[in-house]
Amino acid sequence: MHGFYGDIVHGHLVTDPESALQKYRMRIRRELSSQGIASGFLLGKVAIDIGSGFQAIILAEMGCKYVYHVDINQRQVEWLKAYCAKNKIHNIESECVDITVGIGAVPVFDIAMVYGVFHPLRDPAAFLARLLERSYPGSQILLRCYRSGSWSRWLVSYLRTLVSYVDVKSIANVFQSAFPVEENAQFLSDMLDDLFVPVWSCFSPRQFARDSRDLHMDFY
Repeated sequence: MHGFYGDIVHGHLVTDPESALQKYRMRIRRELSSQGIASGFLLGKVAIDIGSGFQAIILAEMGCKYVYHVDINQRQVEWLKAYCAKNKIHNIESECVDITVGIGAVPVFDIAMVYGVFHPLRDPAAFLARLLERSYPGSQILLRCYRSGSWSRWLVSYLRTLVSYVDVKSIANVFQSAFPVEENAQFLSDMLDDLFVPVWSCFSPRQFARDSRDLHMDFY
């Protein structure tokens, strides 16, 4: 897991960061709206991005005074630092942290975006407890978990049986050989994520049900 996302999944996204950022801009605005959070809420706030780092850039764009980002992969941290230096973004701090054992120097925050990393945790309650220690009664925590139970997940479950015998870079090379003019890095990274995500149980509806029961959260 330490190298999978930074080297493979996000590695394709950072080849065209502006396209990826445009997707994240639309997604974050849509998700904030769905939770009844106006974009103006972020002005002057302290935010946490536990994920790819693309959220951190958007949070800074939307007016946060300070954004603290953590990622399990040092390569992704270095990419974000280089991007911020190049684009003169001075209010993002990025740290390499394994959130299965800690959350680093996360400050008391106004809003935390935990996107695409909550579902594989073997002890999500322990992670959430650590995060809550850095919150206050008005803090917002947004969790995004991958969907489960759709026909595409059913299909992927069978494909994973096959790709478990194949190196991930071989799959990427085959795709790029078959579609040499295809420039959709987002599709390629999403495909590899679906096929090679390290913790298979994260897409299981039963796992979602167990986690929601343990955390006293609604599951639907």
